[in-house]
Amino acid sequence: MKIHSDMKDDKHAVGLYFDSTWDPEHGAGVLMAGFEVLDTGNQDHAYFAYALN
Repeated sequence: MKIHSDMKDDKHAVGLYFDSTWDPEHGAGVLMAGFEVLDTGNQDHAYFAYALN
């Protein structure tokens, strides 16, 4: 889990990343702000907060 210093709608973004059996090298990732899912994909999507802009 990564808590980003960037914010969207006064909520900090949180990136969740997981191991996966279908792509063990890149895993799965979710970027959220509050209860809103901003982006999904591999672990890079959770780690980088580019979807906030």
